[in-house]
Amino acid sequence: MRKTKSAFLIAFSYLLANPVHAWDRVNSTMNSAFYEAGSGDVTILIGCYPGSAEIQFTIKSGRPFLTGKEQPRTIAFVIDGVRFASGLSDYLTGQEESWISGTFPFGRHAAVFAGGNSMTVIDATGRNDETFLTVDLKGSSSAIKKLLQTCPAAAGR
Repeated sequence: MRKTKSAFLIAFSYLLANPVHAWDRVNSTMNSAFYEAGSGDVTILIGCYPGSAEIQFTIKSGRPFLTGKEQPRTIAFVIDGVRFASGLSDYLTGQEESWISGTFPFGRHAAVFAGGNSMTVIDATGRNDETFLTVDLKGSSSAIKKLLQTCPAAAGR
């Protein structure tokens, strides 16, 4: 089990090593500004709701990130050494899909996210020291900065 899981995580990390460049606006309710980009079978959704002071961030994969009893209930994003708490929700729309989501407040956190070079996802409980996935943010930084400027709560901050 451990070797299979490790091999999957290595392959998954390799898939995510390519930077995400193209961000498409996703139509959403409540006039929210959400953008989506993808690399392979992984989709990144980022945006905010009107009046919100947080950036919503979701990574979705066509394959589960973690399976079985070892699956942690909490994860953390680490962007260039800065750790952010997050929530993990698996099998939201069926056993074929996994979702990792979190929120980033504006201010210092948004600046770290927009200017980040790489992001890793780790087990926040400390029970598992593996990195679940790594995303290269370097090719995405200008698109992310533009998105943050469109978020309603970002105005005047």
